[in-house]
Amino acid sequence: MRRVMIRLSAPTLGVDPETGEVFESILHRVDAEQLFQNPANSTFVSGFGEVVAEWPTELIVSVKWGEPIEQSDFTPEQKAIPEQAPSPAKLKAQLEQWRSGLARIRNVRSSSILSNAAIAEISEARPRSLREVRDLQNICPNQFNRDAREIVQLVNDAFTTASASQESQDAYPEHRSSLSRDSIDSLSTAVSRRFGIRLSASGRFAMPGWFFVGTTVVDCPTCIGPLEGFRAPYTAGGKTYHYWALVCTTCATLLEPAKLDNSDRQALYASSELRPRPDE
Repeated sequence: MRRVMIRLSAPTLGVDPETGEVFESILHRVDAEQLFQNPANSTFVSGFGEVVAEWPTELIVSVKWGEPIEQSDFTPEQKAIPEQAPSPAKLKAQLEQWRSGLARIRNVRSSSILSNAAIAEISEARPRSLREVRDLQNICPNQFNRDAREIVQLVNDAFTTASASQESQDAYPEHRSSLSRDSIDSLSTAVSRRFGIRLSASGRFAMPGWFFVGTTVVDCPTCIGPLEGFRAPYTAGGKTYHYWALVCTTCATLLEPAKLDNSDRQALYASSELRPRPDE
């Protein structure tokens, strides 16, 4: 865990991690282990996988990570679970798959998305922030402006998956040989890990490979709460597409795009380059 200082462009409410005092400021301090960012939200997560703070990404001016907090600063039940890093080989394979899918969507060569040298550099460096991506030698400014956030999200998701896989293997050593990424990233597991709620899933929602993409542009048709988005890749006709899963954390509901009215469904599809097939 680290003490993190966050500067915002506008005052927001916060809680002092030491005193519990509620205050309003442009400067906030949290104890966190990871930062997950997408164009909509920036989420700070503890070493236990709990969300400790979240702000709109557009409000964040700077993030400064302090030195690690000594383990003695935690009570025994609070000690952080050591984070597992993804192997360079697995991360390289995930980056190559992402690059190929994106190249098909954009109808361009894979090398115009990322060069082999860039993928190799990302796989070794495993950048966790936009600043770290910007420092890579094989990422040009156009690539950074276009895809840096997705690269950071992919790397952070790989860390989460590696840590979850190790935690499951430690908890169930007799099943160590059979555990894989496919057995970790079910939609139910992804939702539970992200929001702490349990949802039953069937059909396409029971397949593996789901990942969080942030709060969507549409609201829940039942309670008008915001819908959180999850995606999962699949192949049809030799092309890679991505299913949508929509989760309302207000009324604990799992939806597919077909449950939205036509205008909301089209707005949802237009909000992402990871498109489903026209008939989805």
